[in-house]
Amino acid sequence: MLGVFVTNSLLVHAVLLAVALPLGIWALARGRRRAGWWPLALGVFGFALMAAALPSPPVTERWLTIAGVSLVAVAHWRNWRGARAGQRPAAAGHTSDASSIL
Repeated sequence: MLGVFVTNSLLVHAVLLAVALPLGIWALARGRRRAGWWPLALGVFGFALMAAALPSPPVTERWLTIAGVSLVAVAHWRNWRGARAGQRPAAAGHTSDASSIL
């Protein structure tokens, strides 16, 4: 019964978003110097989608939440890649791994 309450509760989703929002924005803002503005912008847009999902009907809520969480995950990944790129020197203007185009 507790599992049904936790997964279907608007209050639980709101509390989790309230905890994740300041932590996520703080982490993305810290990486802005190395990773640029894109991760921060993606993260803010992802959190906005999750916030818009709260008052939405169940089907819409599900898709907005999935889209928002996905954008925040990509933003954190890009932030992490930017931080890692800032720690190692670039080799003569080119990189050897294909993920650098993302």
